[in-house]
Amino acid sequence: MSYGQLAAIAGSIRAARTVGQILHHNTAVPVPWQRVVNARAAISTTCQEHSFEMQKELKSAGFKPESD
Repeated sequence: MSYGQLAAIAGSIRAARTVGQILHHNTAVPVPWQRVVNARAAISTTCQEHSFEMQKELKSAGFKPESD
């Protein structure tokens, strides 16, 4: 699922960046953030810690992201 798809489900199709920020800063509710990629099916975070964690989680689920 992409950030844009989540934004559309939430009722604001143009809020993909906001969805990314919410997922990045969320600590209260366990959300499977590692399964969210950008529209090109690539990891789009610049946070090195999360990028590594996302890659690890996606690969363990059988997904091969297109970027590091």
